[in-house]
Amino acid sequence: MKKITFVLCLLLLTSFKSPGNNDVLLIVHFEQILNEYRVSNGLNPVKIDHSMKEFTDLRSKYLVTDFSHNGFTENIHSYISGFTYGGENIAKIYIPEKNDSKNWFSSSKEIQEIFNKISSGTSTDYDIAKFSFLEWKHSEPHNELLLDPKIQRFYLSYQKIEQHYYFCFIAVGGGFLY
Repeated sequence: MKKITFVLCLLLLTSFKSPGNNDVLLIVHFEQILNEYRVSNGLNPVKIDHSMKEFTDLRSKYLVTDFSHNGFTENIHSYISGFTYGGENIAKIYIPEKNDSKNWFSSSKEIQEIFNKISSGTSTDYDIAKFSFLEWKHSEPHNELLLDPKIQRFYLSYQKIEQHYYFCFIAVGGGFLY
């Protein structure tokens, strides 16, 4: 019954659209940021895998109604092939409307500066990619996936609903490498 419910939710969400969804430039920026970080930690770079787009898009849409990892493990092999290892990072980030960010604070100066740009409406795709990356970097379990030596390819997707961003990063490894 859980699998049927998940599939029905995915079918309902496939018609959902949001501005800026899956902007290619944002994903390229994320790849650059991630690979600089991985190489500086002695790891191989990873590649964007566009064959993972469909599942990653569905996952980010699903996060809007159920912000959890529910359904990831059960459904990844139906959408993505050629891997023996996979992981998912998700993030839900609230960005207040312009000039309403005075009460938002991050212990990271870099995150705070990017947040201020996003909330003031002056951010770029690079800023949004960096923001999601830094949120995961500063969280130990999420950082483990970013620095996992087994991952070889990934895709990033997000949904923006009013002032909320729902990010989904899926990374896989093993099997073949493009």
